[in-house]
Amino acid sequence: MIHAADIQDRDGAPLVLAEIIKRFPWLRHVFADGGYAGDKFKQALRRFGKWTIEIIKRSDAVKGFEVLPRR
Repeated sequence: MIHAADIQDRDGAPLVLAEIIKRFPWLRHVFADGGYAGDKFKQALRRFGKWTIEIIKRSDAVKGFEVLPRR
């Protein structure tokens, strides 16, 4: 499930979530990176029912690329 590249990830998330709910109605937990932190994304999730969001943040000590779990 994807959206156009000219849409910010946080803004495109509701479009993706709408499709996820149609295909996987039992899912209720979202793992996301730091780009999704904030009230805007949390409010978007509320429109689609009860969801739990877990923001996976990278370590400030790491320089360069780091593989993050569950993201």
